[in-house]
Amino acid sequence: MIKSKCQPGIIKLGNEAIQTDNQATHLGIIRATKNESRINIQKHISIARKTLYSLIPVGLNGKGGLNPKTAYKIYQACVLPRLLYGLEILPLNLMQIGELRQFHIKTIRCFQPLPIRTSTAAVYMPIGAIPIEAELHKRQLSLLYSILVSENTKLRTLMERQLIVNSENPESFFPRVQEILQYHSIMPIHELKKKISQQNFNGKSKLTQP
Repeated sequence: MIKSKCQPGIIKLGNEAIQTDNQATHLGIIRATKNESRINIQKHISIARKTLYSLIPVGLNGKGGLNPKTAYKIYQACVLPRLLYGLEILPLNLMQIGELRQFHIKTIRCFQPLPIRTSTAAVYMPIGAIPIEAELHKRQLSLLYSILVSENTKLRTLMERQLIVNSENPESFFPRVQEILQYHSIMPIHELKKKISQQNFNGKSKLTQP
């Protein structure tokens, strides 16, 4: 018996068939059927590099340019947000984080300037920089806090569902951020949720007192 391959259905608008795409951009993030994280990493590094080059005329060019600490502050304000935009929600593997780390370290090294073989610690410490993994953790924890304090019941219900259904799924945001909380010795999500709810309740009670 020959097995027939399942053909995708054709969606029509009137008499015309609607073409389907393998990827689309939503809120600046490329959603793709394959290699979604890799595509976004490549795009973000390209955008960050262009932004960095556009800032060279103001002195962001390493040797002979701005003070390294000042250059790093500008990098934090103008380049890092474009490099990491939306990546806190994507499951990144070690290779993809390595690509971000390489761009990050190379840029900070150029600000000082330092030889290529300079140790990582010696690149970060003089100007108070932090690794790209820490920058991602900051954004993931910030997103988690925004969800926990949100009054949107649908969003919070979705969080609770994901914590139950996808508790061991590395592709899901909440199990990944749970690992980050554990790594930094912070209380689990359910305890944070209770603490924030209690603080909000106590704050509202004080406001309603005569």
